[in-house]
Amino acid sequence: MNLKRDIRIAYLVKNAASGSRFALLFSTDTTLNALLIYKYYKARFQIEFLFRDAKQFTGLMDCQARSEKALRCHFNASFAALNLIKWHDRELSPNRKPISIGS
Repeated sequence: MNLKRDIRIAYLVKNAASGSRFALLFSTDTTLNALLIYKYYKARFQIEFLFRDAKQFTGLMDCQARSEKALRCHFNASFAALNLIKWHDRELSPNRKPISIGS
């Protein structure tokens, strides 16, 4: 396969009792080191988790408004509800990892 550009690849290995697992992470920014590529992927995964939860559980995609102001209000309300749910969960179980609403 030819991407017609230079890329930086980070190779991750996780050793566990059940065996080794690996992942390849790619970046078109060749100045990034492997740790930064990993951190960016991790952050992006968390952001996509938030959008999925907002779509499925707080009605992010259920607005029928047309005006920009109304749409912004709806989006803010949806993400505010999501943040309150996550905050409440964190208050009840401070030592638990962040969760998805679905779990």
